[in-house]
Amino acid sequence: MRVYWICLAGACLGIAGVQLLPDLPSLAIISLLAGLSLLAWLCVWPSPFPGLKALLLGVLCFLLGMAYATHKGQLRLADSLASIHENKTSRVVLRVAEIALYGPDYVQFKAKVLDRFSIQGIPVHIQVRWQAGTWPGIYGKPKDINDKLPLIRPGQVWEMSLKLKRVHGAMNPNGFDYETHAFANNIRAMGAVKGQPKLLADEPFSSFAIAVERLRDQVRSAMLPYLKDKRYGSVMVALVMGDQNGIAQDDWKLFNLSGVTHLVSISGSHITMLAVLGHFLVLWGCKRIKLKGKLLSDYRSIHVLAAFVGLLVAWAYCLLAGWGVPAQRTLLMLAIGYGLILFRWRMSIFFILLLTCLGVLLLDPWAMLSSGFWLSFSAVAVLIWLGRHHAQQGSVNRQNRGKKMLSAFALAARFQLMITLALAPFLILLFSQFSLVSPLVNAYAIPLIGWVITPLSLLFALLALLNLHTPATQWLGNLAHDILQGVLDLTQWFAQLPWASIYIATPALWGLLLAMAGVFIVCQAKGLPYKNLAWCFMVPVFLGKADRPLPGYWNLIALDVGQGTAVVVLTQRHAVLFDAGPRTSHANEAGSRTILPYLRSAGVKRLDAVVVSHSDVDHAGGFASVIAGVHTGMAYASFGLERFLAEEEKRLDQDYVLPNRDLAYLPCGQGQAFSFDGVSFTFLNSGQLPLPNESGNAQSCVLKVQGSQHSALLTGDIHVEQEAGLVQLGLEKVNVVVVPHHGANTSSSLPFVQALKADHAIVQNGYLNRYGHPHRQVQRHWEDAGSVFWRTDRDGAITVRSSIQGLGLLAARSTTKRYWHAR
Repeated sequence: MRVYWICLAGACLGIAGVQLLPDLPSLAIISLLAGLSLLAWLCVWPSPFPGLKALLLGVLCFLLGMAYATHKGQLRLADSLASIHENKTSRVVLRVAEIALYGPDYVQFKAKVLDRFSIQGIPVHIQVRWQAGTWPGIYGKPKDINDKLPLIRPGQVWEMSLKLKRVHGAMNPNGFDYETHAFANNIRAMGAVKGQPKLLADEPFSSFAIAVERLRDQVRSAMLPYLKDKRYGSVMVALVMGDQNGIAQDDWKLFNLSGVTHLVSISGSHITMLAVLGHFLVLWGCKRIKLKGKLLSDYRSIHVLAAFVGLLVAWAYCLLAGWGVPAQRTLLMLAIGYGLILFRWRMSIFFILLLTCLGVLLLDPWAMLSSGFWLSFSAVAVLIWLGRHHAQQGSVNRQNRGKKMLSAFALAARFQLMITLALAPFLILLFSQFSLVSPLVNAYAIPLIGWVITPLSLLFALLALLNLHTPATQWLGNLAHDILQGVLDLTQWFAQLPWASIYIATPALWGLLLAMAGVFIVCQAKGLPYKNLAWCFMVPVFLGKADRPLPGYWNLIALDVGQGTAVVVLTQRHAVLFDAGPRTSHANEAGSRTILPYLRSAGVKRLDAVVVSHSDVDHAGGFASVIAGVHTGMAYASFGLERFLAEEEKRLDQDYVLPNRDLAYLPCGQGQAFSFDGVSFTFLNSGQLPLPNESGNAQSCVLKVQGSQHSALLTGDIHVEQEAGLVQLGLEKVNVVVVPHHGANTSSSLPFVQALKADHAIVQNGYLNRYGHPHRQVQRHWEDAGSVFWRTDRDGAITVRSSIQGLGLLAARSTTKRYWHAR
């Protein structure tokens, strides 16, 4: 059995290891090494060294796993968008591959291009977005006009003109990696519909996968009329079929704060419940049906039939639920479990879990890129240990009913607390957040959602799909929703408590490994005295802080926020934000999307100062969200921030509640300065007094950061004229400059560039932005002056570290590069 463990672990590590590489390894070299490993294993086979033989076999399985993952990676990379089609419009014929996501004024869906060979360089698997009506503007709320769009159904064949782009996402430290998400989901290009598409055919049974997706679409379409006006109707759809696209952002915030996100996805308990139901229905029926004078239940083979039906039911529901990682894991474990029972094999439950892990990775080598993979397997492993530990302790059967209920409640509470603690390192690593109310909320939410609401929702969906007894269907839907609303209303109360959740800096690798070791010791070390003290190994994860510079030094992070500016400057104990990034729509701005998640992952609980250089929306767009999301000491600007904030609330129809109600709003005047931890922050330009309601590029605040050895200049969107004024003031050399106006040719004049003599010039600009920033001539100016030229659309966020050893720069795309990035 030990050899099998080593082989399975080697194969899993081989497949997973490839997904961590910046470039795919050579398949030929891997094959050669695998051949040598096989030869070595054959050579030592007659020897009396079982450990050596097991090790060589493990190495062989590791290399075979690498070869498999590399081959799959090569196939997926080959399906890419050629540069000649980048940002160009092409006429393509495609088939809708999955159920569509509907927004108020758009529909989005995955599609398979059918005529790719007539147009070379267009990938097969793309994501299409079809926008209806006209753009409502940055502050305009989209009108619900998707009824003007046709119903998009899996299997439909369309001819469309698409403006195609490669998949590109922002790359920030500890931020969400959209390119990885898209690659794992086989989205190889993005297409925006232009003109009027033409429906060519509807082929719902063109393939088994399309038929399954069409059934999922029919289930959703049958449910939605009954749930149209229901507050949590989209959550019920998610419980039934795993379609989470309709869940509102506010609901996701609630689930994250309360730690119940796992309950609104298809879990193993749902699938197992249906498998067991199918199994026992067969046995129940067989006890009542006779064949040749004997009950069917008297035939031994009937148990095989029951197991087969149970697996068939589980498989069918996994397909209906979207075939996610938890579904795959549960189905494989059920299949292995049934096999062990029927064939009377003996196998460790953790061996089954490892075998299941290999099965999931063989089905989808990129499954390990999702957080669900790690949380799902980790939760099951802890549950297995808890169940086994409880079974070893035995149960007390002589207790009265009241004591049994108390014991059951105490056991459930203990299980929930242990699971919460065991998963804490992963949750903090993935989300920089830990819910303190999670054990309390899950104690009532798990049984109610798993054992009451989900079965009712499934029965409701079945009646809606069959269109039987419409009043009964509506009553059942109302009942399930009313119970769900009661559960989530109580959860909302818990989530609003001041101590409901805490934000924790992303832990260092050593802290994470130490915490995982502690969990392993508690779960696995049999008979070890005081083993529960291993929970203390998790303390560094909860108390850990991000690395900060010494007094007199600073860290500067130019975040990747698209076409806009947002720069964080960290000293030993303080933090300053220069500009708050762009707002691109009513519901999308850089404050909540990028800046706040970064600050939380970096352990920043207070911004000592926020500077908004001017009122353009690409610099001030996220300001309101930032000061509402983190305690802010003071705010500087070249315009009236209080009036700006009031106007934002009016335009967005939203009230911002600030943690610091006494926030001071100050003008950025020439010579005005503040300092933290031996680092000075000085404004170099003179502001207009009284402050206007709005300010343009020319009025941008310019901030100089000066440490004991290194300096940086943050310039906003100043033009050549303002640059000349700064040169006349006697600009001195700086080590780092954030290039004015995103690299536009109206800035970065030669005298300004030559006066600064910057070692590094950073441009914050958006991918394929319509302005053509940065201008080639601007880049040439900086490079000719000896500056290393960085741009966030190509390099991701740029982190500059000022230290005694010197100035160090890291580009997010270099430090976290994987073989699929920017390909």
